[in-house]
Amino acid sequence: KHSTQLRVEENRRALQLRDISETTRARHLAWLAINLMFQNPGGQQRAAADVAAAAAASTGDLKARILADVTLAVLDCGDGYAGRSVQGLEEICALTRTTDATAAHDLAAVHYTLVLAAVGRVDDATAKVAEATEQARREHNAMALDIWATVGGIVHLAAGRLSAARDTAESLRPPQPTGATDPDVVRMTILAELAVRNDDRNLLQQVVNDARHAYRT
Repeated sequence: KHSTQLRVEENRRALQLRDISETTRARHLAWLAINLMFQNPGGQQRAAADVAAAAAASTGDLKARILADVTLAVLDCGDGYAGRSVQGLEEICALTRTTDATAAHDLAAVHYTLVLAAVGRVDDATAKVAEATEQARREHNAMALDIWATVGGIVHLAAGRLSAARDTAESLRPPQPTGATDPDVVRMTILAELAVRNDDRNLLQQVVNDARHAYRT
């Protein structure tokens, strides 16, 4: 529910503490790499992910390793190495199935689904969304349901299911003035893309208003 910028600041403050364990430090480095990935701060993403991966390897901490590996795999996809990205995320998700569920595991599943959609494997991505949504319903996990609805909107868009993408995006709450979260950004991106594809100027103006509301400072 916090903006990426706030999470980055929290990670950096935690890393300034002297009395935390190496495992805790490795996890904060891994979360910092994940959060920086959404900010596009020049060349910082890859460097932060490499540092996180090294820290995870030195401590042997599985959670830090999953987060660092997810970051590297997503960056690979953004750099055009789609096959390597998919393979890396497949290996991470296979690893998470044999261990206790954590936020790191959920994050791996989300990004695996998004990368599948990005490379055109929309049927596989759709199946992942359906499976995860059903699990979230069984567990009465409202946060997970919101996250997977957002992912589902991206998958609908990638598959060309424009009406379903719009219905999904509009079912999510608009950004709050405290700053846009990652799901908020995805929601606005979906609606902006739909507005452009459909030459819907009213929808585009709505998205612009939402963005200004979220980033009023």
